[in-house]
Amino acid sequence: MDEDRRGELLGHLVELQRIAASEAGTLLYEWCADRTDPSVLWAHQICADVEALDAHRRNIRTLLPALGACFRTPPTPHRCVPLTIPS
Repeated sequence: MDEDRRGELLGHLVELQRIAASEAGTLLYEWCADRTDPSVLWAHQICADVEALDAHRRNIRTLLPALGACFRTPPTPHRCVPLTIPS
């Protein structure tokens, strides 16, 4: 993240959060600052299915250029697979 644009970025994140909250298939959507380096941000997103993720991507498409401009280097997505621990 470009620290000089932190306020602008936070405004975009609020808008992304608002959009995600309106999506029935978005189950979790949050942004977190890394504890050791606050300029590193983590997005946690859980969608009900692939269709919900595709819908979210379509819904935020117009915000991506402004969001990307707030980073010094392009964000690197890290995709995860939830692990289920049997009881």
